[in-house]
Amino acid sequence: LARQRSLRGFLEAAGYTVSPRDPNGPEVPALSGGFTIKAYGSSHADGLDAMQIEVATPLRTDPLKRQRLIEVLAFAFVNLASRYADSHTLTAAHHSRFGASRF
Repeated sequence: LARQRSLRGFLEAAGYTVSPRDPNGPEVPALSGGFTIKAYGSSHADGLDAMQIEVATPLRTDPLKRQRLIEVLAFAFVNLASRYADSHTLTAAHHSRFGASRF
């Protein structure tokens, strides 16, 4: 997903380096996880209800850099959800996390 309005596109537009640099290339060996997505990812074939992001140490430990990243990610997530999440995805994700009685 390397389109301009993808998570990668939003992060790159904000000046962040996204790995792998070539979206069709191999992952960096140190960041080849994916456990979260495999374990907790979409429960249905046509949905997206999980993302995994690895964040470099300087972005986690510097309060100003961390705050800016949080703001960029929040903007990107809201934008992506408004574009791509349908009521099926949002309802299924909410029910699986909070139970049907709270929806």
